[in-house]
Amino acid sequence: EDQKDYNEKLDQEIKENPALFVIKFSTLFALKIKENIKDSFQFISLLQNLSSMFDMQADGCMWFLKYLTYNKRMIIEHLLKNKSDEERENFRALLINAIGLACKNEEKEFFKGDTNEYNMEVIAEYDQDKEKFYAKQVPKSVVIRFMQVFFEEILDDTRVHYQQFEDYFSVLKYFAELGIMETKYLIKAKGIHKLMDFSMNNCTPYNVKNRRPMGTAISEPKFKIPTQILSHLMRSCVTRGIKNSESYSSNYVGPKEHLHIDIPYEEIRLIMTRECFTIGLLGTNFDEFMAEMLTHLCWEDKNNSEFFMKELVFSMNIHKSNMGTLPKRKNLIKAVLSIEDGLQDQRIQRVFELDEEYKEELVAALMRDNKYSLLMIAKVTRKDYPLFTLEMINLVRELRNVPKVVLHLSKHQGQLSWIREFLIDSIEVIPSTYPIIRAGSKYEARHYLDMIDVCITNLSLVFPEWKDWFRLQKQAKQPPEDTKEEGAQENKQEGGNEPTKPVDDDFVNIDLTGADDDFKNVASAGVPEAASEKKDQEEGVTKKVTPQPDDASNGHESG
Repeated sequence: EDQKDYNEKLDQEIKENPALFVIKFSTLFALKIKENIKDSFQFISLLQNLSSMFDMQADGCMWFLKYLTYNKRMIIEHLLKNKSDEERENFRALLINAIGLACKNEEKEFFKGDTNEYNMEVIAEYDQDKEKFYAKQVPKSVVIRFMQVFFEEILDDTRVHYQQFEDYFSVLKYFAELGIMETKYLIKAKGIHKLMDFSMNNCTPYNVKNRRPMGTAISEPKFKIPTQILSHLMRSCVTRGIKNSESYSSNYVGPKEHLHIDIPYEEIRLIMTRECFTIGLLGTNFDEFMAEMLTHLCWEDKNNSEFFMKELVFSMNIHKSNMGTLPKRKNLIKAVLSIEDGLQDQRIQRVFELDEEYKEELVAALMRDNKYSLLMIAKVTRKDYPLFTLEMINLVRELRNVPKVVLHLSKHQGQLSWIREFLIDSIEVIPSTYPIIRAGSKYEARHYLDMIDVCITNLSLVFPEWKDWFRLQKQAKQPPEDTKEEGAQENKQEGGNEPTKPVDDDFVNIDLTGADDDFKNVASAGVPEAASEKKDQEEGVTKKVTPQPDDASNGHESG
């Protein structure tokens, strides 16, 4: 009798909606093919056919999402556990297609009007333990019910499968960027906190006892897509600065007017701490997310601007001997200083302030109190950390297209004379301090000499009266013409057609173990092949190359 009833219901379903029946059958058949027969080609082919069917049958999308809602194991198996890239990509494409078509029909029913409350309905839910149905109140939208499983329940499972979680987050990113209602759901579901917690990978202050970080020494998780979603959610929210100024930040992507979504400050509270931002986030490679987050949160917000600028300057100061970390921090400072709002002048002053009242002997106390600017640090530490100072001067050069930065520097031009003197002196100091490429380091004398030339050229445009001064000083640094001729004659008398350079035995016999290819090529040639040295050879000038000591405690920053 049961089989007879089932057959009758099946016949009725086929008659009412044959296309939907084909979708149901094809879906279950494809999953069984994969599970039992392991036929990858047939599985992929069926998934692609299903995607085409969804385009013609909206009810099929709804049924598919309902099926996955009650069978979340299928999502985990095919989107996270599956080792086949092609199979995961096709399952992801099918899921994205189903979500997109379903949202077109349902997104207006996600919430009650402009409120944060879901539209609800009562459904019959089957209790397997008690073997009976009971009434359950759930969101009316099939998409919302699916996302409650997909995002709120499965997110933690992605930690175990970090090597394959990119397809999962690609689906989530697609959903987040579909429209206002989709973004609103994720924010209501505490998406900002959850994604921040996920991306910090159990680092303080998001560490949880007995939860292991993702990744190993040779396999790190890729957080690019999760942080892109996080950035989108944050930039969809209205901040205090936007409300108070009644103007939107340049990268705001949220709804306008009465549909505003307030940023959940309780969820970003941890970001506004040194432990999270300065020690945690600045140590990651979330460059795109960081720049977008800072420019949005600092917009017309004095407290946020003061915090982030103070921490960026602090971080630059404590890492001034670690040249590899400076580019990221410089880029963040450039992004924040380029925000054109009512607080731009204050942020510029925080970086470029130079007050004659600040004496160099007081700098230690000033640094303890965080009352120093980045340019002040560069000035007072220029003897011990010349490369750091040069990078900060280069930051001035890189911001020459920001009008308010140029205006601020022009007003305080008299306090910047040390910059031009430092640049001229560095032409001699840097080559003698960093004469060879260190093994494993990408920084070399030629790189900084080129930077000096670029800085001199561009600062001469910012401060036209410096142009002649630079020209005269550079001429004074050049050897006299008669000295050049004498050097050339001496080299010719020794039998060489071209002048040669003496090289220390220590440089020729330097240990190349662990050195990169560029370093080996230079060392094996006996002489660094820099453009400036070639020019010196043509002019007959000889230079002695002194090896750089490995001890980083000699008062200079390590390359």
